Amino acid sequence: MLIPARPDCAVVNRFGGPSHQEVVALLLEAGADPEPADRQGATPLRHAEREGHGEIAKLLRDA
Repeated sequence: MLIPARPDCAVVNRFGGPSHQEVVALLLEAGADPEPADRQGATPLRHAEREGHGEIAKLLRDA
């Protein structure tokens, strides 16, 4: 899978929907950084919590 690079968006921020839980898990297992902030200072965890993606937020907290 090709994930377009964007300087304002961490890879794990790109997969916030509930159907993307497995993708986030795989990225974290492969060593993706769960904590980089975007231009506004929001982390992937903050995005997941704000959007109501509890399972993804849990994955990020446990990483």
